[in-house]
Formats: sequence, structure tokens, C-alpha cells
Amino acid sequence: LKSANPEDAKKAINNLTIAIEQSPGDFHLNLALGNLYDRLANLKSADGMDLPKPANFDELMGNAEKYYKVAYEMNNTDLTTLFDLGALYNNRAKLLQDKANNIKDDTKYKAALKESYAVFGLARFYMEEAYKLDEKDCSIILALKHMYLVTNENVKLKSMSEKATAVGCN
Repeated sequence: LKSANPEDAKKAINNLTIAIEQSPGDFHLNLALGNLYDRLANLKSADGMDLPKPANFDELMGNAEKYYKVAYEMNNTDLTTLFDLGALYNNRAKLLQDKANNIKDDTKYKAALKESYAVFGLARFYMEEAYKLDEKDCSIILALKHMYLVTNENVKLKSMSEKATAVGCN
């Protein structure tokens, strides 16, 4: 997919869907379709800046999650699949946390924050699994540092900060 053109996106989705029907056991195809939906939900400008979320953002992210999970069920030791699922949940948790931060009612704020922490927990699971496969990947290390920071897991944050320094990820 070279553009955000809706026709190009439909064609790419259709082609991947057909390929999955023809090779249902190919986790790479499911991962690719999950990644396509993820990219369509999180469009970037030519200079890499985030564009506004599309009207069907939740639908696109739901589809991304669906296909990432299928890929994970087929191969739960693939670094890219683990990272992509972790990133998907991390980004969802950040959105939930941003919404929580705009809530004035303390009870509702705490409930919304608790929801974001639960999603951060999902993100953390997949990122920690990815980290087990590659303990020197700075993207994974920095994502875990952020998750530990926002969920107040100070012991894990300190440990991951030390690992980040040792690997040169700062």
C-alpha cells in the first residue's frame, strides 16, 4: 500500500483476504493484513507526522487486532507479531489514558484509568514476550520503559532503564 487512497486500500485488503482464504495456515498473511488495518487506522503524513484518526478508526483497529491475534495463534514466538500486538495495545491504552485525563469526576477518572492500566497489561504481556526473543531491541526496551512508567511499576522501570543504558537505547 503506497497511499491512503481508499481504492488502493480496498484492493490490498481484498488481495490479502483472498490470499488468506487460499493459504489459511500462513501466519505471515494474517500479520500483513493486521498491519495493513493498523496502518490505515494510524495514517502518517509524508514527513512521518500522525494524521487525524479516520472516522472508522475503531473498526480498523478491531480488524488489526483480529488478524494480529490470528497470526499470534499460529506462531506465538514471532517477534514482529508480538511487537505489533504489544504496540497495538500500548497505543490503545495511551488513548484511554488521554481520555481519562480529561475526566473531571474523580470516580469516573479512576475507573477510566483502571481500564487503561488493564490494556497496558495486555501490551506489557506481548512486549515482554518480544523482549525475551530480543533483549537488545531498543523499540521493545523503550516501549516497556514507557509502560512501566505509566503503570507505576518502579522496580521494573529501574531494571529496564538500566538495560536501556547498557544497550545504548537512551
